[in-house]
Amino acid sequence: MLRKTGKAVAARYTYNSCPGTSKDVSGIHSKLENFFCSCFVSVVKQFAVYIMASRRNGTLYTGLTSSLSRRTYAHRQGLMAGFTKKYDVKTLVWYEMHDDKQAAYEREARIKRWRRTWKLKLIEDFNPNWRDLFEDIAHD
Repeated sequence: MLRKTGKAVAARYTYNSCPGTSKDVSGIHSKLENFFCSCFVSVVKQFAVYIMASRRNGTLYTGLTSSLSRRTYAHRQGLMAGFTKKYDVKTLVWYEMHDDKQAAYEREARIKRWRRTWKLKLIEDFNPNWRDLFEDIAHD
């Protein structure tokens, strides 16, 4: 069952047919109907591997979270003590979503071991202007 918590949740919904019925809910019902039919809604939590920067070609930070908008907001506001606050790392410049926590963890660890030039190329390929991507992923 889904509960409204007032917090943004990075989730993707998958729909199957309800057991004991001939209803196929593979996208033909409205979101409201799908929300209330607990027999066919399952939530897949997503994880984000991300890179933040202090400025173009500046200090980089690689991280992992289950709520990219919330984590990015915390970095931007200086709410998290540590590396990002110390070096003023506030701009989200790259991210990648994963359905599997272990896969996300392995990807983050791999990127953290990379040479700086490889990380810069990853960012340049994804976001050539080093635009802050926070507005793209921010939720209410």
